[in-house]
Parts: sequence; structure tokens; C-alpha cells
Amino acid sequence: MDDLHFAVGSRDHSGQINTAVVSRSVMEKWLERLAAVGIQPNQLVSDTLALPYKPQQWTLLLEDQTTLLRTGEQSGFCIDPGNLSDMLSMMLESADEIKPEKIVVIDCRSNETSPLIFDEAIEMQHITPNEPVITFMAEYFDEGNCLDLLQGEYSRREQLSKYWRPWLPAAVL
Repeated sequence: MDDLHFAVGSRDHSGQINTAVVSRSVMEKWLERLAAVGIQPNQLVSDTLALPYKPQQWTLLLEDQTTLLRTGEQSGFCIDPGNLSDMLSMMLESADEIKPEKIVVIDCRSNETSPLIFDEAIEMQHITPNEPVITFMAEYFDEGNCLDLLQGEYSRREQLSKYWRPWLPAAVL
């Protein structure tokens, strides 16, 4: 558990607290890569949470090597395309009363494949964006409603307080 970083989000409608978990070594690599090009991020969020969100709707992003599914305000996951149908079936079976009314499928695959069709009584909307995925995601990203990974020891406030803490006794005097 010491090698994992936990970021706490907000409570969902059922009272559960959304949480993101990432390896500390992965966090360090991300931050080192950003620092190497002179970027100090104010927020670090999952790409899944940059997908469009509306209540009662799931958003599915299909790419050649990966698939992202946003299932809630601060929830979703990444899966390989080979397991998508099985995982989506299980998710819809277990969703019960919180089953989505609509699934928006954003198809960014480079190869010619048929659109995803699902045997459910759920409306499917297929979108093929003309812009790069990152541009599409930036258009829908809601900065105020995301689960920021820069918490705890990675937060800017915590980093600044490390510099001020040794001077606190002197300031009090």
C-alpha cells in the first residue's frame, strides 16, 4: 500500500466516495516528464474524466489500442478493446437501477470497423470526431468537476508548506 497514491474525490449520489489509485512510481514518472519540459501542472487528472459527462449517460471512447469508458461524474475506467464487449455487458448487468439511458460512442479508431452495436434497450449515439482526440477531450473537460491526482504529498500546497515549515517558529517569535 505504501507504493500506491490515493486521490479522494467527491461523494456520488449513492453516498460512495470516488477514489483514484495510481502507483507512486508512475506518478513520479509523469511529474518528472512534465518537469523535464518545464511544466508544473496545477491539476493532474485521468483522461477518462476528460470525456463528456451528462447524468444518465455513459461515454465510450474507442481507440486502436485502448478504450475509455466514463460511467459517472468522477468514475470510469480504461480497458483493452478485446475485452470491451464482455466488460460492457457485465457493467450493464451490475448497474441495475443506475443503468444509463444513453451511451455515446466516440469512435477514433484508424481502421475501418463497424460501429459498436449493443443488444440492450439503451440508446446508442455514434460520433466520429474530425479533430484529434486530445482536442475533443479538451473541449469537454470540466476543470471544476474532476478528481485531481495532485493531492497529499503531490499537492502544490503541500510542496509550498515544506519550504515554510522550517521558518514557522521564527515567524511566530
